[in-house]
Amino acid sequence: MARAIALLVILLVAWPAWGADEPVAPYRDAAEAKPTLAEEDRVWAAGERGEQAFIKPGHVYPDPALNLYLQTVLDRLFPEFVGALRVQAANDSGLNAFALPQGAIFVNMGLLARLENEAQLATILAHEGSHFTHRHAYQNNQKAKSLSGFARTAGILTGGVGALLGDLAANSSMSGYSQDLEREADLQGFRRMAQAGYDVRESVKAFELLAEEVTVLDVKEPYFFANHPRLQERIESFNALIAGYDGPAGETGEDRYSEVTRSLREQWLRAQLSEGKPKSIIHVLANPAMLVRYPVHAPYYLGESYRLRGNTGDTEKAVAAWRQAIVKAPEFAPSYRALGVQAMKQRDWAQARALLSGYLRLAPDASDAAYIRNYLELVEEKLKS
Repeated sequence: MARAIALLVILLVAWPAWGADEPVAPYRDAAEAKPTLAEEDRVWAAGERGEQAFIKPGHVYPDPALNLYLQTVLDRLFPEFVGALRVQAANDSGLNAFALPQGAIFVNMGLLARLENEAQLATILAHEGSHFTHRHAYQNNQKAKSLSGFARTAGILTGGVGALLGDLAANSSMSGYSQDLEREADLQGFRRMAQAGYDVRESVKAFELLAEEVTVLDVKEPYFFANHPRLQERIESFNALIAGYDGPAGETGEDRYSEVTRSLREQWLRAQLSEGKPKSIIHVLANPAMLVRYPVHAPYYLGESYRLRGNTGDTEKAVAAWRQAIVKAPEFAPSYRALGVQAMKQRDWAQARALLSGYLRLAPDASDAAYIRNYLELVEEKLKS
């Protein structure tokens, strides 16, 4: 990994500053999709090295069926570029997506968990794919007047694997291009959606959903939409495109999308908890309209998030959520453990015994089974005293 990053850093630091501003024609198909200029070849080479540095350590989300589904949607949007454009899910809980110069697209599992349907996914993929077909990475770098941007890149890359993802996203995603190139990607992506038969009205909904999340969570990380003015520009751009569209209504693909991303959504919940980010889970699962998109036992994660947040009244909210999880998913063991431990804290020994026993009945081989048995011994002592 270190060697791959070092090679990428060398390339970026050695990159010349472009002074010319010459327009380039978009690629017409996969056969034509190759660098034709020396400078563009350098851009592609850096992108290829960045891709390899990213995928080798296993940062690709390990779900072949999901990645095949993403590729199917991308091929539907860009049928003449099959083989030249490729997409994979990144095993990262952040809300991000980015395209590298040579046609590799990554969509974070955190973003996939938050989108509502295939049409919204198509919005992201069509936009990112248009950056590739219209050679925006080359055009953007062609306009650079100094090496300052690339020096910043090299500095970030030395920070490690996590920094690599942030850097690739910052320099290759929606926030990394000029306003004119972003507008072109909006327009071309919108056209791709319509031609592929997707409901273009979902395009703006994807960004409105993300805008709400940015506001609620006060996002500070370098997500592709984290810059509030840029995100608002995306919303205004797509609203204008929708207003001028008079074509047939397309499909949303909601059921198909929900089925394919079902497991991923739970992985996102687990990742947010392990990363100590309960606020995002509460934002999502406390909304009944959003909760239905997640596994039936999702209230358990909501309860855990209230427990971790620890604000006034959160204990009561956590208990209510865990109880809801048991009602909805009586075979999901962790809800019993959570309520059992809480009952112990409240010295409700009879309730603790019933709940912790229920946990062991459902998960006798759990990794923490020995600890729970110790808890039960303590509970039994309290009940006898």
